[in-house]
Formats: sequence, structure tokens, C-alpha cells
Amino acid sequence: MYFNARCSKELFLIDVFFLYNQLNEEFPHHEFKDEVAKDLAQIYYREKQYENAIRYFLMIKDPLNEELFKLAYSYFSIGA
Repeated sequence: MYFNARCSKELFLIDVFFLYNQLNEEFPHHEFKDEVAKDLAQIYYREKQYENAIRYFLMIKDPLNEELFKLAYSYFSIGA
């Protein structure tokens, strides 16, 4: 299910949120939690939905410098 959702993300399909939410609902303790958080953060950031992006960037266990920058920029963009 994760790889199906990941393909949807890479192809910019509109069912991406449904697929990730379905994965999280059916398997709440799956091994791809961090990857899902990264993917959703990137999608929301790309769509300039910064409040949602912040929520998912904060779920990432060991964020990379790029993710930290995007988190900071998201806070800056909403005026926080």
C-alpha cells in the first residue's frame, strides 16, 4: 500500500491523500511512518499548504537539512 501511494505521489495524482490516509488507518503501526510523513510534508509544501506541511515535517524523526529549511520556510510563510 505504501508503494502504491508513493507512486501516486511521484505521478502527481489526486488520490495520493486518500491512499496515504488509507494506509495509516488500516495499518496504524506500519514500518513506513517516517516515509509517509516525509512524503506528505513534501506534497503539502509543494502545494503551499504550509500549516499542513508543518504538521508532517514535525513528525519526521531525523529530518535532513532540506526538510529543516522547508519547515522553517513554512513557519515564515504563515507568519509564525
